Amino acid sequence: MFISGEDLSDKYLYWWCYFAITWLILGMLLEILTDTRGRIHYAAEKGDIEKVRQLLDKGIDPNFRKMIHSPTPIYYAATQGHREIVEILINYGADVNLGIEEDDAFNPLLAATINQHHDVIEKLIEHGASVGIHLAAFYGNIDIIRAYLSQGGNIHKRCNSGLSLLHLAALNGQRETVKFLIENNANNNAQDSKGETPVRKAIRRNHYAVVEFMIDREDFINANEKRALLHYAAFDNSTEVAKFLIKRGADVNAQINTGTPLHHAAANNSREVAELLISNGAELNILDTFMGQAPLHRAIEWGNLEIAELLIINGANINEISRSGESPLHIALSKYNNFIFNQIRRNFYKEIICMLQKYGAIDYNYGD
Repeated sequence: MFISGEDLSDKYLYWWCYFAITWLILGMLLEILTDTRGRIHYAAEKGDIEKVRQLLDKGIDPNFRKMIHSPTPIYYAATQGHREIVEILINYGADVNLGIEEDDAFNPLLAATINQHHDVIEKLIEHGASVGIHLAAFYGNIDIIRAYLSQGGNIHKRCNSGLSLLHLAALNGQRETVKFLIENNANNNAQDSKGETPVRKAIRRNHYAVVEFMIDREDFINANEKRALLHYAAFDNSTEVAKFLIKRGADVNAQINTGTPLHHAAANNSREVAELLISNGAELNILDTFMGQAPLHRAIEWGNLEIAELLIINGANINEISRSGESPLHIALSKYNNFIFNQIRRNFYKEIICMLQKYGAIDYNYGD
């Protein structure tokens, strides 16, 4: 029997469509089965008061968990700082302590504390929220931690997001607690779900005393991370940590994959640290090894007008060409054109373009 090329093509097309649709359906089913959230969780997370009330009035359990070990609606509301939704859920019978027995994985009070939602913290404590071991570490209660360890507690115990006791103590600047935990063999190189170590957490919140203790222990931080500490401080605009590191001899022009500390300050609009770096000899026109951009390119790329102007005023080459052949003005014009359906961002890049032209940026026949 002869099968024409057209029939064969149709057959292949049929099977291709069949497998594509099958994979699509399987993917959707997998997402449904593995998603730990229901409608009330999404509403609580988004701060949709009307939707939360509507669902509760229909009889949805305020403590509803899609799986045995998964978050409650109040956990999501507390994480995002939605105090009114937290209060509504409590009024409908939400258990503020549900889940904390499971390694503090989905502890609403811990989530609110980490994210600094103080009004939510007050509301939860007012309604009987328990202070677990991770909160004890966050607030530096060494006596509770010591008692916990003496009863066989796990010093490496993680909560949601992979935060260890040491992460939380460092995050809140609890130097003595950090010292106690390290002396009791806490893992100083443990990474949370974002890949961040305890020292990274201390830098993020500008706790230089904790950073000082950690870097003074030669066995504590690996060489690669130690080299990047000033970059972290620059990105987070952690001025006190940056001052301390520079005083200790950190190289203001040290290159890692994503550039120098000044590149990181430019990317995140960290003006105070940028000024500190410049006053300590940071090179303004150095190209990073990854993208071949100068700090000014990076500032424009991320739409940071204020720090871009700071760099120019201090002598950055306004017409510096990146490895890909782009000037700062070229990047700004490209961004302006890309935001054709976003007038707010478009107007913002128009301001950047005007600023660059004011200081003498050359067009280089962009678009020809």
